[in-house]
Amino acid sequence: KMLVLLCLFVSAKSFQHSEVYGSVEDLGYYYVEVHVGTPPVTQTVIVDTGSTVTAFPCVGCTNCGSHMDIYFDYRNSNTSRVVTCHEGVQCSSCHNDKCGYSQGYAEGSSIAGYLVEDYFSFGNNQEVRFVFGCHTKETNMFRSQKADGIMGLGFTRRNKGTLVDALYESEIVSTDVLGLCLGKTDGFMTVGGFNSSNHLEPIKWVPMHENPFYSLTVSDIKVGGVSLEVDNQDTIIDSGTTFAYLSTSSFNAFWNEFHEYCSDPTSCIGEVQNIASENCFKLNGTLDEFMESFPVISLVVNETSIEWLPQNYLVNWPEFPNVYCVGVYRNHGRQNVLGGVFMRGQDVVIDRGTERIGFAHSECSLEELHGSSRRLQLQDEKTHKTAYFGLILSVLVLAVGLLKLSRTTIRHNSILVN
Repeated sequence: KMLVLLCLFVSAKSFQHSEVYGSVEDLGYYYVEVHVGTPPVTQTVIVDTGSTVTAFPCVGCTNCGSHMDIYFDYRNSNTSRVVTCHEGVQCSSCHNDKCGYSQGYAEGSSIAGYLVEDYFSFGNNQEVRFVFGCHTKETNMFRSQKADGIMGLGFTRRNKGTLVDALYESEIVSTDVLGLCLGKTDGFMTVGGFNSSNHLEPIKWVPMHENPFYSLTVSDIKVGGVSLEVDNQDTIIDSGTTFAYLSTSSFNAFWNEFHEYCSDPTSCIGEVQNIASENCFKLNGTLDEFMESFPVISLVVNETSIEWLPQNYLVNWPEFPNVYCVGVYRNHGRQNVLGGVFMRGQDVVIDRGTERIGFAHSECSLEELHGSSRRLQLQDEKTHKTAYFGLILSVLVLAVGLLKLSRTTIRHNSILVN
């Protein structure tokens, strides 16, 4: 396995890499394995570019759920230490001189605990000293998810230090770059560079503007080549959100043009299905023919067109075989938020040093590198699904407001508001 990894990821010394697990349909999130302490123990954490907290349950948590791994016990690590309340770190509370943290999420979930510093790595990469959170309490979806915790990878200007920051500031990687290549059921993450050998086209770079999040200014959205004539839109790239959420003006224009495109009898082939008020289509003909009948959605940024293909924005729910739903919803705020359903099938490279983001359609699947045990454990995740689509988990850090959607089983990330 290691030999395959070394061959696949060229110039391994220039950046770090890790396999990513998960999916939009089955889990609603993507996660990586991290290794913590001495000797190292494994934890699984959701990759979230829309938040900055890295945390998971620790021994002593009386309000934590059953996850993939045993709770972390810093007392069993020869290199760990508890962060105290007098180290210049912003603490949400202080108990027995332990620096506390707490984070609430819009759908009602929350996490709380204390900060610990220890050696930390992801994949089979070099370890680094890193401060993370030890849950002593988690509620709602954090209790029910299979992944142990969350890894915030957000923008440096708004955080207390993410793993990307730690690796760059320790000079373990030479460039301040984060890459996520998410496939249908797996993928990979890179820090310090990206793997262009998987790209199916030249990477397209667009500027990332000043914002607490990884943000773009989208000057136009096109459906099947037809402009929606929307004003400049602040658009967040957020791996912690499952779907895509458009501002009200963009959302209305999008669906008007999408339905117009599909009114052609040769387009959007397949019987229209209305499932829980979703815009869905039943597969007709071969899968390739079906996908080719839907429009390509294009986002224009700085005169560069980023194409969003039907095979990525159409979501196939396990509960409804051969039915595909469009993963685009309304955000009642002014921003667009593009989650995993937009990011998958592309290598999304966030160059934090030069403040630009690159997009390249890529082969992101690493299925041949997976061991079976981790994937088999995830089958139980489906038991948490409720209503029609079940548990679609993505993490929300509340920045500008709260979101409530009709499907209360969904947790979202970043700037989704009423």
